[in-house]
Amino acid sequence: MRKYWLSSPIIIFCLALVISAIPQARPSVEQAKPTVERDLALFGPAADALTAAGFNPKGKITVFPREEEQGADKIRVEVEGLPVNTRFTVFLSELNTFPFGSLEYIAEVSTNSAGSGSVTAKLVVLDAFALKTAPNHAPPPLFATPINVDLNHIVLWFADSAADDAFTNLGAGPFDADRDSGVAVLRTIEPLP
Repeated sequence: MRKYWLSSPIIIFCLALVISAIPQARPSVEQAKPTVERDLALFGPAADALTAAGFNPKGKITVFPREEEQGADKIRVEVEGLPVNTRFTVFLSELNTFPFGSLEYIAEVSTNSAGSGSVTAKLVVLDAFALKTAPNHAPPPLFATPINVDLNHIVLWFADSAADDAFTNLGAGPFDADRDSGVAVLRTIEPLP
C-alpha cells in the first residue's frame, strides 16, 4: 500500500509535465476576421422594365473570410424581387459596370416561386485576382509581363438569354456556362476589401 501512496505523487507530477508540454489551442488571427457584407443593387438595360413590371430586384452578399488552413472563403449570395423560377449567374468582376474588365464565373442562383433565392460557394473571394499577360517586346527570349487586376465586385446576369426577353430586346451574352446569357441585372456598388 505504501508503494502506491509514494508513486501517486510521482505519477501526478509526470502527468502535469506532459499536459503542460501540449501546445494550447490559440485562436488563429484568420479566425478573427469579420464577415464582409455588400448590398446588390439593380442596374443594367432591363432595370427600368423590371421595375415597371412590379419587380424590386435586390440582394446581398456575405463573405465569411477563410482561415489560413482552409484556403477558401465562403460567399453567400441572397436575392429577392426577381422573376420567379429563373436562374442567374454570379461573377466576380474587376469593375461593376460595362465593360466589367476581368471576370470569374463562380456560381448560379435560382429563384423560387416567390422570386427569392440563395447560393453558397467556397472559393477565394477577398484575395481574388486575375492575371492578364502582355508581351514584353524585349529582345529574345520573349517574356510575358503579368498585369494584376483585383476582382472585387459581384455582378449577376440572367443565365438564359430568353429569360430577359420580357424586359429587354438585347441579344445573348456569354455570361453562362453555355455562353447564352441574358443581361446583367444586379451588382455590388461598394467594392470588396
